[in-house]
Amino acid sequence: MPFTTADKQPRRCEWTRPRAAYSIELVSVPQRHWGKPWIASRDSRHSPAWFRRAEFPASKTISAALVDAEPGALRELDWHPNGDEWQYYVEGQGRMTVSASESKARTFDYQAGDVGYVPRAMGHFVENTGRTRLRFLEVFRAPVFQDVSLTQWLALTPHRLVQSHLNINHAIINGLPTVKHPVIG
Repeated sequence: MPFTTADKQPRRCEWTRPRAAYSIELVSVPQRHWGKPWIASRDSRHSPAWFRRAEFPASKTISAALVDAEPGALRELDWHPNGDEWQYYVEGQGRMTVSASESKARTFDYQAGDVGYVPRAMGHFVENTGRTRLRFLEVFRAPVFQDVSLTQWLALTPHRLVQSHLNINHAIINGLPTVKHPVIG
């Protein structure tokens, strides 16, 4: 039965192609590789960064990153200043530790099909504890994927300040990479 107007006249539906893409194949995004581990991200804007960002015009308020880590690898300690992180574990097994203020931390084990959550600005890392690849999706209610790497942050902070506050050997601080390596191992 066709749609009708108030005067019972048949109304014709006009279908048009949407202006924005409503699906995205995140695994096809070119990633920056550090050996086998990789991370790919999609958000609402396109800008150069340590990983490839690509436009997803249908999304104005969410961003996501797909993370692969081989056995023993680690998604380095980081935090996200612009939104909570929701994780969906696609395959493998992992362990996440979330650090709050006042020396409080919790550790959780995950496997394929599980959902994880990290409140905004809380430091966390994810470790592959299984014998196969760990793949999980990070999703944020934020138009742009942002993260702060602890290693990079320490490397770019004045070394005397880091050494005096954390009592870390100067040679170790000098060896910290100034470029992000989101998956280590």
